[in-house]
Amino acid sequence: MKRTYIQYRILFLTLALALWGIKAFPQNEHEGSLRGAPLSERLFFGGGLGLQFGTLTLIDISPMIGYKLTNRIGIGVSPTYKFYRYRNYFGSDLDLKTNALGGSVFTRCYIYNGLFAQAEYEYLNYRYNDPYASGKLSKDIWSLFLGGGYSQPVGGRASLYLMVLWNLHDTADSPYTNPVVRGGLSLGF
Repeated sequence: MKRTYIQYRILFLTLALALWGIKAFPQNEHEGSLRGAPLSERLFFGGGLGLQFGTLTLIDISPMIGYKLTNRIGIGVSPTYKFYRYRNYFGSDLDLKTNALGGSVFTRCYIYNGLFAQAEYEYLNYRYNDPYASGKLSKDIWSLFLGGGYSQPVGGRASLYLMVLWNLHDTADSPYTNPVVRGGLSLGF
């Protein structure tokens, strides 16, 4: 019960940051207001793809879709799938395979010439076979990320972004180590 309450508070905080950004960075009519803009101009898409092979194999697929509240502020969601395979788990002949499903909600606020700040809440559910226990196990992990990055236009409405985030809920079960560095492609923002 207490954990769910904390998660709702974090989700509320993320949305509150988006609304604060609207007040803190008001739109100037000369910057190109979104007032009356069609939905296609307000939506943005993108995401990331992570691949790693070797003793640790990782496949991470995280598409995103967002909605521009203003020219500088957007909110969005990102469903996530991660596959991990640890070869020779803890020095044994066993391989550990893990699937994680989840997603995140985020607020991104562009500050100046491609520089942006981001707040993000992520929930992941890990399912795995423990070689030392019988049956499948499941673990819920949540993270709260704060940080920022830079977005570089590459033509039309497309841009590449690189960001550095800090997981403020860094626990022993977290799949991340601080800082978390991400990159990806964004279309429309």
